[in-house]
Formats: sequence, structure tokens, C-alpha cells
Amino acid sequence: AVDNTFLTQGDILMDVRRNAVREHNTVWLRRVVPFTVDTVFPASTLEQIRLAIQEIEQFSCVRFQPRQNEIDYIRIRNISGCYSPVGRRGGPQDVSIGNGCESQGTIIHELMHALGFWHEHTRPDRDLYITIIKENIAECKYTNVSFRC
Repeated sequence: AVDNTFLTQGDILMDVRRNAVREHNTVWLRRVVPFTVDTVFPASTLEQIRLAIQEIEQFSCVRFQPRQNEIDYIRIRNISGCYSPVGRRGGPQDVSIGNGCESQGTIIHELMHALGFWHEHTRPDRDLYITIIKENIAECKYTNVSFRC
């Protein structure tokens, strides 16, 4: 590795100081994220989604806008579990806000993945900043603290 960079997957050069996608094809164009929201959410969850979007917009240059006819967009859906792909993937892209995922913090977390952010604790330089105490982690959860490479 040269100048704070490392190789991942054998041939991809990454910057250890970055924790977001850098490939042009995975970022949201013009910092605008078209989105839709499932109509099946209860009013309380819709309010948490609204507050999560508002907070991201307050502290960034990203803007969410209701989808009109964009090809690439986020679908905030009531699917089982809490998950999202990292970065723009092309076409409709599901962000799952299932049962137990309805808090503003969890919604922000999943939307940040959709914007291109990985987990901080999987950064290649994480050991410079935190200590992982494996004895405190269930063995079946070790992959949650593995380095992203």
C-alpha cells in the first residue's frame, strides 16, 4: 500500500481515510436522491422516515426528492429486516425498514448505506481508533467486526 491506500479484492486500490464509495457510478448524481416510500407504513414510521431524511439534509449537501420518473431511485420499503445496499446501484434500490427498524437512528443508518457509507468499525484503519474485544462478541457475530476488504 502507498500513501494511505490498500488493495482490496486483489486489484482495487482504496484510500483508508475514506469510508464512502468513491466510484463515480455508485454516487448519487448532483447529490439528489429520488425516493419512494411504501404506503403500508403506519403514520408513526412515516414520521420517523421524514425526520431521518430531514436530519441527513440538515447536516449534508444531499437532498432527497420524491421520485418523478428517474430510473435510479431508493424505495423505502417495509420488508423483513433492516438493510440497504451501499451506494447507488442503478434502477430501483430497496432500503428495508422492517419491524423493529422504525427508529429515526436506524432509518438514518440504512439511508447512509444507500448514500454510499460503510460501517466505521470495518474500516481498514479502525484499529488506530478503537479496540475490538472479541470476548464480548458472540462467535456468530464475528463477521460484523471483520475488516472490509
